[in-house]
Amino acid sequence: MKNVVVGILPQIKLKTSDDPYDDKYEFIDLYSRKIIESGAIPFGICLNNGNLDYRSLEICDAFLIPGGNRVHRCYYEVIKYAIKKNKPLLGICLGLESLAIFSIVQEHLRMDANINDFIRRYNILKLKNFGSLLSKIKSPNIHGDVTVNYDNIDYARHNIVIDVNSLLYTIYEKEEMSVVSLHSYCPKWIGPGFNITAKASDGVVEAIEYDSKEHFILGVHFHPELEEDNLIFNRLNEEGLKRKKYL
Repeated sequence: MKNVVVGILPQIKLKTSDDPYDDKYEFIDLYSRKIIESGAIPFGICLNNGNLDYRSLEICDAFLIPGGNRVHRCYYEVIKYAIKKNKPLLGICLGLESLAIFSIVQEHLRMDANINDFIRRYNILKLKNFGSLLSKIKSPNIHGDVTVNYDNIDYARHNIVIDVNSLLYTIYEKEEMSVVSLHSYCPKWIGPGFNITAKASDGVVEAIEYDSKEHFILGVHFHPELEEDNLIFNRLNEEGLKRKKYL
């Protein structure tokens, strides 16, 4: 297949009731729409009772971890896989938080450690850090104290400052830009191997990147799927095409 296949991680709802038909994997149309507009093909990565099947990852040339309300263990597995296989990955909102937590936990592990070792270390670090590796953003919150619809997206806007030496800068070619932000948490810190490449005026992290010129692993706290431009999704497609030639 000539087109890049972008694997999208779902929001997972399992064991929320006694009804087996309440167990669901959910995908948001906005992400697949943007991926299709970029020329790539969206592929929803479904699981087996919450467990990742690595055969589905082999189908994908790139990955997207979208926004949501809970980080799942499979997100960390996909991040590790993307780094190991040098497949591009874009994390949005919760996706950035997944990358941040991964960077913190992975510092204490070998890269070949399995997911069970990762989760054990994660739980230890959570206990040492008051139950979470994320911090609630203090009020007043410029990062999303609004429920957006198609008519009021601009209510959730604020400016960010971008590192000129970053991947993000090569995408937007701006040192400062206006973004739509809908998050209430921020990483307490970023582990080695990743760099903070954009911040809001209150110091909240708005972008992080894997510290390797050979990779394209980028997390943004803002929501590019709500913008008219398609720059970041076009770049994800381009990075997938670049590596697809050598698979």
